[in-house]
Amino acid sequence: MGTTDAVTTDLPDRSTVRSLLRLWPYVRPVRARLFVAAFVAVVASCLALLFPLVLKWMVDGPISGHDPAGVWLGALWLLLLGIAEAVLFGLRRWLVARPLAGVEASMRADLFRHLQRLPVAFHDRWASGQLLSRGTTDLMLVRMFLAFPLTFLLVNSVTILAGVAIMLVQQWTLGLVLLAPAVPVMIVCWLFERRYSEVARQAQDQVGDLTTVVEESVLGIRIIKGFGRHRSQARAFRELSGTLRGTELAKARLLASIWAVIVTLPELAIGAALVLGTVQVADGDLSAGTLVAFLSTALALRWPVDSIGFLLAMSQEAATATERYFEVMDAEPESSLAPTPSATAAVTGRDALPSASTEPAPEPEPEPEPRPAHAPDHMAGTVTHNAPAPTASPATAPAPTPTPAQMPAVAAHSLSPSTDAPTTAPAREPGSTPAPAQMPTVAGHSVSPPADTPATAPVREPGSAPTPAQVPAVAGHSLPPSADTPATAPTREPGSTPAPAQMPTVAGHSLPPSADTPATAPAREPGSDPVVPAVGRGVPGPAHAPVTVSGSQRRSALAQGSPASHREGGLRFHGVRFRYPDADADAPPVLAGVDLHIRPGESMALVGATGTGKTTLTALVPRLHEITSGRITLDGRDITGMPREELRELVAVAFEEPTLFSATVGENVLMGAADTAGRDELDRALAVAQADFAHALPQGTATQVGEQGLSLSGGQRQRLALARAVVGQPRFLVLDDPLSALDVHTEAAVEAALRRVLAETTALIVAHRPSTVLLADRVALLSGGRITAVGTHHELLRTNAEYAHLMSGAEEDDR
Repeated sequence: MGTTDAVTTDLPDRSTVRSLLRLWPYVRPVRARLFVAAFVAVVASCLALLFPLVLKWMVDGPISGHDPAGVWLGALWLLLLGIAEAVLFGLRRWLVARPLAGVEASMRADLFRHLQRLPVAFHDRWASGQLLSRGTTDLMLVRMFLAFPLTFLLVNSVTILAGVAIMLVQQWTLGLVLLAPAVPVMIVCWLFERRYSEVARQAQDQVGDLTTVVEESVLGIRIIKGFGRHRSQARAFRELSGTLRGTELAKARLLASIWAVIVTLPELAIGAALVLGTVQVADGDLSAGTLVAFLSTALALRWPVDSIGFLLAMSQEAATATERYFEVMDAEPESSLAPTPSATAAVTGRDALPSASTEPAPEPEPEPEPRPAHAPDHMAGTVTHNAPAPTASPATAPAPTPTPAQMPAVAAHSLSPSTDAPTTAPAREPGSTPAPAQMPTVAGHSVSPPADTPATAPVREPGSAPTPAQVPAVAGHSLPPSADTPATAPTREPGSTPAPAQMPTVAGHSLPPSADTPATAPAREPGSDPVVPAVGRGVPGPAHAPVTVSGSQRRSALAQGSPASHREGGLRFHGVRFRYPDADADAPPVLAGVDLHIRPGESMALVGATGTGKTTLTALVPRLHEITSGRITLDGRDITGMPREELRELVAVAFEEPTLFSATVGENVLMGAADTAGRDELDRALAVAQADFAHALPQGTATQVGEQGLSLSGGQRQRLALARAVVGQPRFLVLDDPLSALDVHTEAAVEAALRRVLAETTALIVAHRPSTVLLADRVALLSGGRITAVGTHHELLRTNAEYAHLMSGAEEDDR
């Protein structure tokens, strides 16, 4: 098993110093203590060079002169120097311990914070073990470098320079002998650095792979035991461990090689200097004390020289760890920019989102009425939104504009003239198809005749029932007369209250006059503006009574069209295309132009075969993935122009695979609410999700659920995840098959509670079962990366073979 994310770095372009310099922002706050610690270490190391000078004085003085008191004095000086050196090195350790622990903690906190802000696509590509090893092993190597090699590379360099200077002053010929190995040692160190950095990178990547295997084995222990795969997992672990062992042995061989060179060459030089010094002492050219001091200085420099090998090795590991750390930190996080005026559309109505934009709202785009494929004839009528009307001929005299009281109300909306239609419509020839300007409008929409309506309706005899061709079409449906309405209405006296038979009917219901509408509509002056009577959702007057809308009435109103203020409201997908970032260039996109409008307060079920992109589409709403092209708007605002914090406060998500954290039940649920949420919100959410079992746990909602919530059943985890989605009472709710793990009775109870929640929010629900589909007002069929049909559940069952096939479960039977 190879490394999952190993980054191949060209060695000629790699710089250890450049990599380590990237740590400076973290080191800068503690630089004062590090500089003081380095200075203290240099002083302590230089004190060690005074020992040979004291020995020279003792050999040439008290020892040669047989002065015991002088010997004791020299011993006292050596003791004091030793104590001072020990104290200074202890002070250095104290100075660096606390700040460097803070540096490591700060880097780890930044890494964790950055991981939370990285897009989901990043986490899809990276193994969790690689991220864990960067936050643990790599940061430990960085801290060790800052604590030891960083200081002692400087200290040892100063010590070597000072020691060489002392030896050259004492006897320059012997000093040159000791400097002879310097050039070979430097060449070996350069070669070592190049090779060791490559092996160190391999080892650290392999540690990440090994961590991934361990983590997966622990999290999937039930699968491993259930299928008896512990031997295969152990074999995979042994293989990775063996690979890592081989790499570590390669590191050890490289380190042994450089140590052999670094130790052997200086030792040979010291031996040569000893021989030459002894000859000079025998010839009387050098005193015994000077030779002792020279050799003592050379031996004092053995540790600084010998330590070059492992200091370079630790530096290379730290540089590699720094590179691995910044590979993650350099990844582009999710942007969280404030919305710009160009990206924010002004929204009106009670569901309008607050917007900082002061620009005028763009004209809403026309919204075609969704129609299932192979729609029956009674659905052939179409509603044209904002249909342009022909310009009136100048020769046509302007006709008086009717007042609203002279206009009938249909489907709780007053019939008003189209906003862009002229006051006078052109004359229509007998038998010809009416022009858009000659057609009445409903809720700001021009009403076109059904496709099967003749151009000229047959003449209706007095007292006969109207034929369908004589009934106007509203929102694509013919308006039949009321069952109890006579064919010919009695004559109504001026000023009297209209009888039921004299009132217009819509969809089989008589429309009573509004309480504040006069019995006789006032005459309208030519050219005057209409005054709209209050019917259903009309403008409330003094005697206007509140209207209670049932679920069926809400579905009927949504199916027939929304007011103009809601055309751009709700959740809307505009030509959305999506391709995963790591997909092949010639691979087809997952979503290839999705157009869908979920009106404010409406719930839409999303149905499609496995692998059609339903979960992907739901992940685009909270911007877990970035769309490739197109737009998604919430109440008219482009989600890419909204701060992610605001977007995710408005949108709540419940995924098909419920994820719980190592926390209490209450903490897991309240993750979906504001910080001010408390017990009341928790109890309400648990009741909606039928998760009252939480109160029966040993510590109630304070019970720890354990890692991944594995101490609970699948249905219990799914209900807690659903409670987390609804606890914040979000404006928009995205549910990905939220009831898949529930039994029939629990599902029915959850559905009943969910209907109350869905009545107050705009929802997109991924569904696979008819029972879940029936929660929604409408259904959208996703096929081939596009929305191919939209309608109610029963309409699509009658008119769409693919939808009927999915709902019948034939797809599973075919397998």
